[in-house]
Amino acid sequence: MTADLLSGCATTVIRDDSMVSVYGPRGFKAGAKIVFDPSDTPRPGCFVVAAIKDGDEEIVREYAVRDGGRFLVPMNPAYDIIRLDDGVTIKGVVKHVQAAA
Repeated sequence: MTADLLSGCATTVIRDDSMVSVYGPRGFKAGAKIVFDPSDTPRPGCFVVAAIKDGDEEIVREYAVRDGGRFLVPMNPAYDIIRLDDGVTIKGVVKHVQAAA
């Protein structure tokens, strides 16, 4: 990655298997390091970092807009789709994923 890409970015780590697809090799495993840009605006289909539970927990999900609402969608169907509301804050758009060792 270039320094320009990292400028203004923040990091987090995936803590569960919510972003591991059961339909193929796509996904981000627990322990993967996520670089995200807090200044970028999410677009449908991109991956975002969001804060839930009063900001105490960060999650990574696909951002979706449908049926008049905005949603955070996991790759693993064992996890719930989250409707964006006052209790969820998008912290930034994912720019880079460093796979877990």
